Amino acid sequence: FELYGYDVMIDDSLKSWLIEVNASPSLTADTASDHELKCGLLDDMLDVLDLEEKRTGSEVQVGGFDLIFNGNHVKPARP
Repeated sequence: FELYGYDVMIDDSLKSWLIEVNASPSLTADTASDHELKCGLLDDMLDVLDLEEKRTGSEVQVGGFDLIFNGNHVKPARP
């Protein structure tokens, strides 16, 4: 697997614009909030990769991401 960093800009109409894609984004953290963000990113990435094979394949939430379409619309998970 590879981790990519996407730089996106949102304009005043809430339209997203892709600025660049980084093949090897920096994971160094200069501030406490940057450290928290990047540790959360790595935690979510490892959860999605499921290296421990704990996933059944029927999950609708994995690694902070929600499944919204799987051949048909998926009902939101209940908290």
